[in-house]
Amino acid sequence: MRYNIAEGYSYAFVQGPIEGGYRIFSLPDFREVCLHARAGAVRSMRAVPARIDARVGVPIPYDALKVDALDGLGVLVPRVPIDVEAYLWSNVLDVTHEHSESVMPAQQGTIQLRVRTICDGPGGETFITVNVTQ
Repeated sequence: MRYNIAEGYSYAFVQGPIEGGYRIFSLPDFREVCLHARAGAVRSMRAVPARIDARVGVPIPYDALKVDALDGLGVLVPRVPIDVEAYLWSNVLDVTHEHSESVMPAQQGTIQLRVRTICDGPGGETFITVNVTQ
């Protein structure tokens, strides 16, 4: 089972950091946000890098995650609404508290984050492996 740890936008430039926070979208304006973002054009996503090293007790800011949303021709679609998810059963990250700008590594281990588009349409997803050491 996956747990939503952040919502945000893919970046406006290639290999740029995401803009993320805990529950930043509200339901009344979400459809308009998706239309404005051209999110329906997204066919794939790419994480660069696909691996992050972290330490127990040192927050991982969401802007450390670099994710590109791409259309069918591989061209960047800027600022697409995304969701960042972690496995709920894992104790590697603290997912029990709201984290407005970061997530806290709680114990040593490895976890895979799933970053996916959240608007209607074909969308895309990518994975980022987080390796946490003491």
